Amino acid sequence: MNFLKEKPSIQRIVPRHVVPGGRMTIMGSGFNGRIGNTSEIKVNGTPAHINCATSRSLTVSLPDEIEGENVGLSIAGETIDDVDLQIAKTLAKNVHPVDNPVLDDEGNIYTTLSGSRGEKCPVSVFVIRPDGTCESFLTDIMNPTSMAFGPDHALYVSSRFNGVVYRVSSPKDVSVYAGDLGTATGIVFDRFGNLLVGDRSGTVYCVTAQKRVVPMFSIPPSVAAFHLCLGPDGSLYITNPDISTYDAILRIGPGESEPSVFYPGIKRPQGMAFDVEGNLYVAKAMAGDSGVIRITPKGKATMIASGPVLVGVAIDQAGNMILAGTSAIYRLRLGIPGLPLALTSLFSEPKMSV
Repeated sequence: MNFLKEKPSIQRIVPRHVVPGGRMTIMGSGFNGRIGNTSEIKVNGTPAHINCATSRSLTVSLPDEIEGENVGLSIAGETIDDVDLQIAKTLAKNVHPVDNPVLDDEGNIYTTLSGSRGEKCPVSVFVIRPDGTCESFLTDIMNPTSMAFGPDHALYVSSRFNGVVYRVSSPKDVSVYAGDLGTATGIVFDRFGNLLVGDRSGTVYCVTAQKRVVPMFSIPPSVAAFHLCLGPDGSLYITNPDISTYDAILRIGPGESEPSVFYPGIKRPQGMAFDVEGNLYVAKAMAGDSGVIRITPKGKATMIASGPVLVGVAIDQAGNMILAGTSAIYRLRLGIPGLPLALTSLFSEPKMSV
């Protein structure tokens, strides 16, 4: 028996961006409140699982293998037209990011195969070409964690295994840039060429352009990683997820000595990125409630995308949002360009302790 009493009508879908494996809620009418089987809702021809059904809403989980960015939706055989929903395109599988993917000027996307602590993986860093090809880029870095492009256009990679940040000018030219950085996780460059490094045991370091390592400040340790991001206001933004249900996003501005709370509570916040309008996007990795949170300059937070456990986010100049899951890389067409790296910091050379 059909579980619908009348022809369904959709008012809106929340959120309107979904990564394969994520959940969405369909709001409308024509639902009778009984949960149907998985064949009664199809997205792009693929059956989706109904988690909960009421007379005015259906909460649905998309399968991991779903394909296609242009969405076709049917409910109990009824085709729904003009669906305001975008499904992320899967760009790569069998990877293991633990922080943001990074982008170069040619449209290449870089991500890691990080592995568990002490695990030697056959590939350290993959590159996803603009044509969709995913290939090995770098080997022999143990537990690659965070990446950033420097002012010299080289790729820098942190290793939480040995507390080292490596400089990669080419796959055949890899050298140690800085060491003794604790459990080195998140990294980001400012516009003066200083490299900021998060040691997840509690310290944020500055490696100056002259390669001096200076402890900047301490924050509570993380069970996962420190994720760092520089904003258009010249501040450094930090997430340090722990075992709490909610974790704060921290911010420290130019000239300040200690960070303060920027946003008080997100479930397992991970990697971050800004768009040109000053909105901050945060990947949250709470199992069963993972996605991307957008926080406006006025502090209003909205979940704009859902997905499986997400750990990183980057936004290119064409307005594509690149998302890192724990084993895959995805693309959503956000429509708002990312913040150019050259504008992301006003930090000056730190004072040297004598």
